[in-house]
Amino acid sequence: MMTVQENLGAEFSLEEMYVRFPDEWIAVFVTDDVGCGRSLRGRLIAHGGDRGRIYAAELDFARLHQGAHTAVFFAGPVTDPDSDTVIVF
Repeated sequence: MMTVQENLGAEFSLEEMYVRFPDEWIAVFVTDDVGCGRSLRGRLIAHGGDRGRIYAAELDFARLHQGAHTAVFFAGPVTDPDSDTVIVF
């Protein structure tokens, strides 16, 4: 379930997102990216513990905003050493 609806649309730095939404999946509309995720800033699309819902929210946003630069990532440690993790910006 997504949480804290009042944060949706707010702009945060990557560091702020990790602090505000620990151990959650996060989808953002990227507003500033120096490269390779450094100095990333973005407007919050969705966040929460259900990866599928967060990706669905990002896809809905991308359909409505063709060409928008979005990112989905997990703001926490990878706990399963056998899993693959990919961050796409």
